[in-house]
Amino acid sequence: RLSRKNRRKVAGAQWVTPASLGYLPGRKEGRDTDEQRLFHLAVTIARKIVRTRAWTHPILKDHVSRVDLDHAVASIGVRLQELVSLREEIEGIRDAGTAKSVETYLSKLAVAFSSMARRVESMHEYYERLLELDQQLMLLHNSERSRELGDRVLDVLSRTAADDSADWQFRELRIDADSQSSIISGLV
Repeated sequence: RLSRKNRRKVAGAQWVTPASLGYLPGRKEGRDTDEQRLFHLAVTIARKIVRTRAWTHPILKDHVSRVDLDHAVASIGVRLQELVSLREEIEGIRDAGTAKSVETYLSKLAVAFSSMARRVESMHEYYERLLELDQQLMLLHNSERSRELGDRVLDVLSRTAADDSADWQFRELRIDADSQSSIISGLV
């Protein structure tokens, strides 16, 4: 859902919609397509990638392994739209004379669809690698946090050691005060 201002900015954009991927709504006449489901899966994986710690972590901001997700998802969507429209055109010319060539064309389109499916699988593998990086970043964070806490513990221990010497000084002062109070009570 874009605001009017944002719609003006993207006026020339090509929108990948379920309908452009062959989806037809409805209970009886409705249909899903493999292209529509594959594109939905690609979008879902891209959303998961963006939510990983590794994707947003400042250490990996300019890392080489960073992927342009907008371009990846958009290119998958555009190719899937082309597959759907081409399949519909091919199905439209099917008759007794063209049946064999139509089947050949459709088998070639199936190969192209498999290629798109492998791209989405690669995106998912990338997501899994980012999850592994997430765990390593968490270990790094915990070790840095552990070091900070260790420094604080050492600081508290050093002050506690100073407290022990202060305790010893208070004991000496108490002994001196006791002896002086006994002298004062003797004078009284």
